[in-house]
Amino acid sequence: MSSQDGGLERMENFLQADSLMSEYRFFIERYESLSAIESRAGCLPVVASLCASLASNIDAMKAITAMFTSSHIDFDRALFCSWFCLVQARAIGLNEQHQKTLFNAGLLQDIGKYVVDSSVPQFIRNMSSTKMPPHGRHDLTDAHPLLSSSFVEKHFPDDLVLQELVLHHHASADGTGYPSYVVESQLGLDDQLLIVANELSDRIDDLGCYDDIEKSLPFIKLAGMLYFSQVHQICFKVLSGSLWRQQVERCEPKREISAVVAKHAERAIALQTCLDALISFSGDLIRYDFDLLIRGIRSTIERLVFLTNETGILCVEAFSGESELSDLEMAEVEDIFHALPETLIRFRGYLSHLKTERQYDLDDARMAFAIDAVNQCLKKLSPPRGFVLR
Repeated sequence: MSSQDGGLERMENFLQADSLMSEYRFFIERYESLSAIESRAGCLPVVASLCASLASNIDAMKAITAMFTSSHIDFDRALFCSWFCLVQARAIGLNEQHQKTLFNAGLLQDIGKYVVDSSVPQFIRNMSSTKMPPHGRHDLTDAHPLLSSSFVEKHFPDDLVLQELVLHHHASADGTGYPSYVVESQLGLDDQLLIVANELSDRIDDLGCYDDIEKSLPFIKLAGMLYFSQVHQICFKVLSGSLWRQQVERCEPKREISAVVAKHAERAIALQTCLDALISFSGDLIRYDFDLLIRGIRSTIERLVFLTNETGILCVEAFSGESELSDLEMAEVEDIFHALPETLIRFRGYLSHLKTERQYDLDDARMAFAIDAVNQCLKKLSPPRGFVLR
């Protein structure tokens, strides 16, 4: 970067290894849930060692300081993603080099926002495609991963894996993330660990705070059936093994089986209607399958149908008798129904985009039916706090 990294060369006071380590410790100890995970994982001594190693790169420490002083949101996100990637990497026995690279990637992933002149991100936004709608919390035209990766390329020239991880931290399984057209089969385990950590951070933002992290468990379990299966299973195992309250909350008083059957039947009918509408609309999209967004929509519909078939949640007959399902199996079904709204809200965003842009010749009646079916299903499934129905 010829722009002198946004004036970092003029920075005289910046974070040192011990002060950065203190930020990690304070961040984790601030939240009961994160403290519980750390108590089981025992990663802080490793964090201290990695902070000391990173401190030898003065420009990197100055850039981290620039983020620290500019945005507590991005800084907390960097602390969480780097630490949580380390927790998962150690849980599955990745070697020290993998752990170090994932840690550094989580910490530096958003650094591009703070080390270049503000005109550079705007220039890249103007050059980027705006065809695809926002995906989650991040606008697909926001190319800060490229800026961050460029910074890493300059200051960590020998670490090609780190450059790749930072560049791909907002990629998505269906190719609609950034960089676009990078799909699940092209993303290695390390990439997926960092991407899922970012998605989890987004979800925590929607839920409220880091102490609500256990509320994300149903979403993670569902995602493990849809995409990045291995990494989501790792994530679920790490979280559920540490957050005991989630298990306590399952021990609810038994409800009358008739009420359980009635509630399940109502949700199953709404979900089946929604799936039928989406499948029908997916047929209209086949001729436009060359479009990345269209392919992503159709692929997600296919995976959702597979999920419902494999889990049997649409089989009302399974709930016809009190002895048919155990309490654990009932809890599993509730978890799936609790997590589905997030996927349906994403479908609604895609459908609304197609309706507004009118880029392709699509059947208006079938599209309207699909949108209405998704909205009706969302009302029946009661979306989690943080998601607003309109």
